Amino acid sequence: MNFALPNMILTDKKILEAIEKGGIVIEPFRPECLGTNSYDVHLGRYLAVYQDHALDAKRHNRINTFEIPEEGFVLQPGTLYLGVTEEYTETHNSVPFLEGKSSIGRLGIDIHATAGKGDVGFCNTWTLEISCVMPVRVYAGMPIGQLIYFLVDGDIANYYNKKQNAKYNERTDKPVESMMWRNF
Repeated sequence: MNFALPNMILTDKKILEAIEKGGIVIEPFRPECLGTNSYDVHLGRYLAVYQDHALDAKRHNRINTFEIPEEGFVLQPGTLYLGVTEEYTETHNSVPFLEGKSSIGRLGIDIHATAGKGDVGFCNTWTLEISCVMPVRVYAGMPIGQLIYFLVDGDIANYYNKKQNAKYNERTDKPVESMMWRNF
């Protein structure tokens, strides 16, 4: 028998309940950042850019990391910036999705190229793949995205933070470059 279950997004009350029970962790947690069915996350203090202009999926592409100055930093079109969320999160029984805030989109900023979905068991800050269509100044601590949580149906055998080959488990407050090269 083939059937599809509806996607169930957690409401503000369900997100709070999951936090109280330890199914979701958000550090720091600020009640004013909790929306009707999402939680606002903020741009951390660090950005990074790749050292080389041409990247190679089979090798370790090194990055240069720098702190966003108090007066902000102007993103330039044609450059991929790696950012990081100020918030450390853990998700143990739901699937987190990171989406850009509409106000960020209206500035022409994309915060992820392809990696908007997290895995159950992901425990870390979120690296952002930031690009823009015109120069725009950004600031550490500004709202940058929102986490949306989807219910999981069924038992989980392979939590991300327990996988032997998980590449992004080391807790950090800095952006993390692609580890695709470890797949080869």
